Amino acid sequence: MQKRFSALLALLLVLALSLAVQAQPATVTLPAAGGTSYDQVYSQVHAQLQRHLGYLLSPATIADLARRLSEQVVARLGGGTGTPPEPQPAPAPQPVPKPQPVPEPQPAPAPEPAPAPRTGLTVDEARMVELVNQERAKAGLKPLAVDMRLVETARAKSRDLIEENYFGHISPKLGSPFEQMQRAGISYRYAGENLAGAPTVDRAHAALMKSPGHRANILSPNFTRIGVGIVDGGPYGKMFTQQFIG
Repeated sequence: MQKRFSALLALLLVLALSLAVQAQPATVTLPAAGGTSYDQVYSQVHAQLQRHLGYLLSPATIADLARRLSEQVVARLGGGTGTPPEPQPAPAPQPVPKPQPVPEPQPAPAPEPAPAPRTGLTVDEARMVELVNQERAKAGLKPLAVDMRLVETARAKSRDLIEENYFGHISPKLGSPFEQMQRAGISYRYAGENLAGAPTVDRAHAALMKSPGHRANILSPNFTRIGVGIVDGGPYGKMFTQQFIG
């Protein structure tokens, strides 16, 4: 498997420059965060691109190419020799519990403060939260409470996607969504992130619900809180970030 992966990586590196100029679709989503195999492949591919093309390309372009090549490597390692299927958002594995260290005996911690109400959300952000909770109600699930701490980290991610000109769960500046949450002092047992680019809230929501991985995050019984960050700009009109914890 290692030899096969190395051969695929070498081939895909040859295609990296041509991938940098391919056209983008009008509405896109990215495979939902939560697994580990994609991140492992991404880390190796990013390192190789940085080594061989870092003197030619910007960090944002390197990150974008690494994301595209990683998806191809993961797809090829999965097997199959027929005609490749139409590009579509790849399903993500279900979020797994974060390993918990065994704590030393200590006084019981104070109750965590309740999430802030929806005050402070933009009209678009409030609409997206409403659509998410409508889907959960249809599935017999409890609504997600808005956590303004997650709203702030989600907005920061959407701004970063536009300013750094990339589209992926791993930011050149912010790192992974889980590192973002940890730096913001947000604790969780389960966490996930959905990304989308579209001109309207309704189109972004429809695209996310058509993707098995993103739909699983929206309808996960493990999540209890949500933060939505929507920023105008980018090639799709608006950039959408949904971050979940439970």
